[in-house]
Amino acid sequence: MKKTAVVLGSSLALFASVASADNSSHAEAAVYVDVDSNIAVITNGAVDMGSRMIGTFGETVTFHVQSNHEQIWMSAAATHLYKGMDASSEVSPLMVVAEDGVTITPSSGNRLMSEGGDNTLALNDSEYMHESGMAGYMSETGGFESSQNHIWNQDVDVDFTWTIPTTQTEGEYGGYVSLWVYIDGAAATSSSVEL
Repeated sequence: MKKTAVVLGSSLALFASVASADNSSHAEAAVYVDVDSNIAVITNGAVDMGSRMIGTFGETVTFHVQSNHEQIWMSAAATHLYKGMDASSEVSPLMVVAEDGVTITPSSGNRLMSEGGDNTLALNDSEYMHESGMAGYMSETGGFESSQNHIWNQDVDVDFTWTIPTTQTEGEYGGYVSLWVYIDGAAATSSSVEL
């Protein structure tokens, strides 16, 4: 009779623990992801600067910059404008006006105040050589800050100036404007526009 009482008592204890079990339960795990730094620049393609005669003229080229950083660095380059878009042309090119520099104007941002806040960057003394073989000038690098809630997703206007001397041969002249964008410590990405 003792064995039966022990077995019956164990069964009742097991039933009692099952009967008082929770009706629900949960567990949780922490999750995380590393968001990589990124930056990109694109353009809408070639820019038609219209017809010009003699003298100095400027042109605005618009690029679109995207980044998940609030502060980025930019520099720009422009080639001289060559007759027929031919770097080997015997006709003198229309020269970039180096002393005017380049103005870089974000639609929702500014030059860093620690760099003076001026959007005009000086052009380097040494000539820049585009992959097409066309020479020109490249600017110094300037820091810019977005006002778009810690990111960049905006147009950036780049303004260069060229000059047409009174002795220039008529015809179509062309070249390139390029914009480089950088995240601090990273390699640059760039986009060029044919003029």
